[in-house]
Amino acid sequence: KTLVEALIDKGADVNNKDNRGSTPLHYAILMKNVEVTVILLLSKSNVNLGDNCLRTPLHLAILHKFNAILDSLFASGAKVNLWDSKRNTPLHYAAQNKSESLSRKLLDRGAIVDIQNSKRQTPLHVAINCLRFIEGNCVRVLLDYGATMDDIKDYKGKTPVEYREKSVYLQFLFLETIIKSCCANLELNLNSKVVSDLKSYGELVHFQNTCLTELKYMKKKKIGSNNLYDVFSKYRDPKFSMKQS
Repeated sequence: KTLVEALIDKGADVNNKDNRGSTPLHYAILMKNVEVTVILLLSKSNVNLGDNCLRTPLHLAILHKFNAILDSLFASGAKVNLWDSKRNTPLHYAAQNKSESLSRKLLDRGAIVDIQNSKRQTPLHVAINCLRFIEGNCVRVLLDYGATMDDIKDYKGKTPVEYREKSVYLQFLFLETIIKSCCANLELNLNSKVVSDLKSYGELVHFQNTCLTELKYMKKKKIGSNNLYDVFSKYRDPKFSMKQS
């Protein structure tokens, strides 16, 4: 037996907090100790307790990129949209870390893509502010999951797309999203001047042609009585074909 297991067997409270509001589970995650973390979770540690900054174990796991324990936290009921004291969610932390994989995992678990923190920043605002050179995969993931580009303003009164001058690569990502949405007939409600400015960046003509070619293929590919394009655009449900079988 480990010392932790022995203490639990003797009646130690796994949800006891210290003067920082941290539980043993918080510390196990800070130390990136998989074994102790799993023991605590199996011993019914409250996975959604916040410390004095309201950071839950999931906040800390994302902040410190403790990927190995994420599935165990989710299996134990970790909530993905809880705020810390600055109203940051785990997805804000993933965006701060510029992590494509963590952002995708949280979004797949139901993270709200446009949730705002105390600075009125969405995760997309945060990802853009942390963007360096061409590290834009996290930005792309958020855009692919429907993050709003031109409607939600942060504490500076700026929408994500209004930071487009930050880098040419960021302009590329925004225009890429516009092209994909236009090709799929999805409404973005973007300011016409913004669209015009972005389309002046003309390096994506080949990308647009590729999108249109792929769409032609999707409209020919049949899944039951529907074509592949309908499954992803009209029904907007990739599991549609399974429901029909």
